[in-house]
Amino acid sequence: MAWRDQAGTAYSLGMWSPELSGESHVIRIAGTQFTQASVFSGYRNAAGHAPVGFRGTLVAPSVVKPAPSEPVVLQDVPVGTPCLPSVESVPLIRTDFGNDEAWTAAVREVTEVRTLPNGDIFSASVDVVDDKRFSGLTATQLCQLAPPGAGWSLPLVADWITMMEPEHPVLVVDLDEDSLGRTFRATPYAVHEIEPNLSLANVDWESFEYSADDDGVVRPSFS
Repeated sequence: MAWRDQAGTAYSLGMWSPELSGESHVIRIAGTQFTQASVFSGYRNAAGHAPVGFRGTLVAPSVVKPAPSEPVVLQDVPVGTPCLPSVESVPLIRTDFGNDEAWTAAVREVTEVRTLPNGDIFSASVDVVDDKRFSGLTATQLCQLAPPGAGWSLPLVADWITMMEPEHPVLVVDLDEDSLGRTFRATPYAVHEIEPNLSLANVDWESFEYSADDDGVVRPSFS
């Protein structure tokens, strides 16, 4: 933002970049966005004077995070619904049974091993749960069905949105007692980065949640 006073002095509040272009250089590290530019607050010489001389303060930018989400309200689980199976790896749970072709594609994308051009390999340790007894259940219901002693800290849910959207984004569900049932949505290729890092606690939940694009979907950082 910039403005001038009656004496012609131009005041600025905005982003300063190394090229003085006013554009920030955004980078993403572990799911969090940073900028290489600095915030400039001050003024410059009066219009028509050259060279342009800025006078003010360069302030180190801070990472802006979304406001904390509201506490999750857990829905009642229908009577007679079984616990999730005691699988070894993170379960990918199907809850929509209207499109077998989309389900097959989602499973293939989540479970495949992805090799980048530089040779890096990404994959997720996932067990498929295809059981109509879980049809129509929500994330806040499924998170209450984890079996005692489950060796995984998050299930993945393939719901109707997964089947409808071309990218097949799945729900990643938190099983932590303090935030049980919170979710974010991620594409299958993003799951290749999310599952191992959350399972091993290399990266915290918020780092992935806050990296979602404008449509609310987390996409891979590496491609």
